[in-house]
Amino acid sequence: MHANAEPVNCAKNSSVESKCWRQLEVGQMDQESIRRLCHFGLYNEDYAKAKGLKPFSSHEESAGLLMCWDWSLSQSLAGRSDTIAAKLAEQSSHKCSHIPFTELVRRAYGLPSPAIGAFLQVYDSIESKIYSTFTRNLQHLGLLVELKQSLKEIDADPFLYAAIKKALQRVVLQRKPHVPSVDENLENGTPEPDERLQWIIEPLQRLLQTPDTARNILQQLEILEKRFYKLYRSPEASWGPFNTDTSFFGQVQWIDVSEFANALSRKDQVFFSQYIEDALCVKKDDHARRILNTRWNDLSLAVEECMVANVDVPRKIDHLAKVVLTLCPIDI
Repeated sequence: MHANAEPVNCAKNSSVESKCWRQLEVGQMDQESIRRLCHFGLYNEDYAKAKGLKPFSSHEESAGLLMCWDWSLSQSLAGRSDTIAAKLAEQSSHKCSHIPFTELVRRAYGLPSPAIGAFLQVYDSIESKIYSTFTRNLQHLGLLVELKQSLKEIDADPFLYAAIKKALQRVVLQRKPHVPSVDENLENGTPEPDERLQWIIEPLQRLLQTPDTARNILQQLEILEKRFYKLYRSPEASWGPFNTDTSFFGQVQWIDVSEFANALSRKDQVFFSQYIEDALCVKKDDHARRILNTRWNDLSLAVEECMVANVDVPRKIDHLAKVVLTLCPIDI
């Protein structure tokens, strides 16, 4: 879909097979909202054809490059399990940096995503490699158990951990009778559903289903795209549920600047008065420092996300900063 295309009326002449997110609202969308709808590809190919629009282009990566894993049984025999786990986790971190956020949004909406499918196949390949290796070398199965535990201890990404866990399950289920049991719970367990993407798919689904305007949700997605790449293109990525909170953006957008500046100043003054003495003057309390740093870092990141994402609030944030400075009791 072209960013400069005229808003189209999805409510009329839609084929049964066509699918577009919030299609009853598309006819009233402004050009920026249309552009964002195109960017995230929240429509299927039939809808694009019916409206004469450009189909969404999937961002499939080079399968040959991503499929490669530097692991062998000889490495596990020669090295410690935590060392092998760290090495695999580093490789996986590089592969995870290729996940396209737009494809995750499409997946959350229920549309097919060849790029996500190709990405998951990368982990199917390491699972198959490890399964095949240990099936032929059952006497070393304990090494695979240790590797799984080491990955859990370092909080490895869900894709790598699931691959190793599934490989171990498959080997245990098919092991020969003379091989001693390494984890009886795995033998009797039922296969778990594929939850490798639920840490982000479920939060995005909730956002797409919120009773907010399409314009606001699309703006939030643009902010979250910046957040996603900042968080998950880093070796220090945390794989808990993806945080879709964009309340700062909403406050900047809807609250009077002077009122919001006063509210921020009062809130920070409370934090400052509660923790600054312990953090810097008397106890040099690390806990107090972390609380202060978290508060200010969160605010700083929220401002950065809104400024980097093109969501029509930079001028208001600039105005907000100037008003906050006038309320500051000390020179900065």
